[in-house]
Amino acid sequence: MKLYGTITSPFVRRVRIVALELGQPFEFVSTATPEGEAELRRLSPLWKFPTAHFTGNGPERVLWDSRTIVDYLFSLHGTGPFQLPSPEESWHERNVIQALDGALEAAIHLLYFDREGMNLQSSAYLIKQSQRVGSVLTWAESQLHGASFFEKPRLGMAELTLLTTLDFMVFRNRYPVSQHPKLVEFQKALSERPSIRQTYPTA
Repeated sequence: MKLYGTITSPFVRRVRIVALELGQPFEFVSTATPEGEAELRRLSPLWKFPTAHFTGNGPERVLWDSRTIVDYLFSLHGTGPFQLPSPEESWHERNVIQALDGALEAAIHLLYFDREGMNLQSSAYLIKQSQRVGSVLTWAESQLHGASFFEKPRLGMAELTLLTTLDFMVFRNRYPVSQHPKLVEFQKALSERPSIRQTYPTA
């Protein structure tokens, strides 16, 4: 697998963590370079990362979304330490991931607007994006049972999504995660896992 993206992207980080946990090597191609960006644009009409290019013994595939890439890795190599929800619980995991991705995308948009020098309080749209982040993270805290979204302890994609979202918020100073004690405890509970430490975003 060739994985295209940046080391600071939380979406790319999810794929990196899953690959590490499954023991699957990959080549990382930074799209922060002109060469990496050009290669990404040749592979994906979306020009978005993560993008993964699979070659080798199986069919050649180019996949464009972190969830799609992770699902494909699971189909090839099993789920490793990640637990999938039961059919009765799968709706809850999908809701959690959808909500957290919405908060993450809102925070990323605000980051880019901020870098462009825009006043984030000058637009009703931008204010709503900021409020969405707080709404989702407050809700996520209410759904936690310790280090899991389910009463039985587990590490699944909902938990990985929350961890990468929280780490991004702290790293980019997008939201005061520290005001949510249960979210802080959740971060601490997973922070010593080798794949988590190894992929923590750096400037």
